[in-house]
Amino acid sequence: MKLVLLAALLSSSPAAAKPAESGPLSSLFASLNSFLNGPVRRAPRVAAVAAVRGGIPTDQGEDLDLRLLDRARALRAALLRPDPSPGDLRAAASVYDALAASEFTQALAVTDGGRDAAVPKRDAARALAAWAAAPRRAPAPAAVKALLTGPAGAIDDKALVAAGWGAYARGLSPAGESVLSSKPGWSAAPEAARLDESLKSVRDSVREKKLDPASEVRAHVLAGRVLLALAAADLRGRRDDGALITASAAIPPALQDGPAPAPASETPFDPKTIYASASKSVALLLCTGDEGSGELGTGSVVDAGRRRILTNAH
Repeated sequence: MKLVLLAALLSSSPAAAKPAESGPLSSLFASLNSFLNGPVRRAPRVAAVAAVRGGIPTDQGEDLDLRLLDRARALRAALLRPDPSPGDLRAAASVYDALAASEFTQALAVTDGGRDAAVPKRDAARALAAWAAAPRRAPAPAAVKALLTGPAGAIDDKALVAAGWGAYARGLSPAGESVLSSKPGWSAAPEAARLDESLKSVRDSVREKKLDPASEVRAHVLAGRVLLALAAADLRGRRDDGALITASAAIPPALQDGPAPAPASETPFDPKTIYASASKSVALLLCTGDEGSGELGTGSVVDAGRRRILTNAH
């Protein structure tokens, strides 16, 4: 049912441009690209992002989405291992599935928007009805199902919490439950990593940009679609062979062989000496985006032998 719901959502929302790549997620990525390079790019940035902004739905002062996202991050780290637990994989899928329902609910909670918001709100209502009808490992409360299959005009974050969403979210993210940490040398599969970046971008657009109501509805719907894709994706880790590097940056010749650092006792605490040694590990990054934009930044060589550079999200 989850895959059927995802396929229906991918086909219901038109893409503004023909996607460059093929596959079941091509329509979703095309829609994301159109949104991020259209309404989001044109929208002004908010003067300051308040720490309390968001928090929908909130129950007893707790941001339920943040709780679920924290749980998802912990489970994803546990899956970056050669022997991931099937239980962790199922739990992560359930958490992303719940977050998708929250995003669709938030789309319906946006007021105004006019006719431009009608289509994405219709998609959100259909997605919630399908979500309520689908069987899942952790069944949602009956009151939640009744709400999500009822009139779209009655669905918002407050009604969702009143129906018992807080207890359901807490059941998917039990406090104090420990999970394994990731193992060095393991990373997410490319498809899952791209979905992660897409989710961050579209959620940041709501938090950091002054979107008009129709665009805000669209952002929540896209976030919900990405979360459904994550719930259906293979989230197990892959061994990182270190062969790929995402930015074009030259490794200083002096560091090609990865010389071991000198013992601390042999390194004098002198700024000029420290700079002369450490500056060799700083690489210049020249990056270009899919739309042709550019960005300049720096990174630190952390493993010259495997050509690894630690940098920000340039």
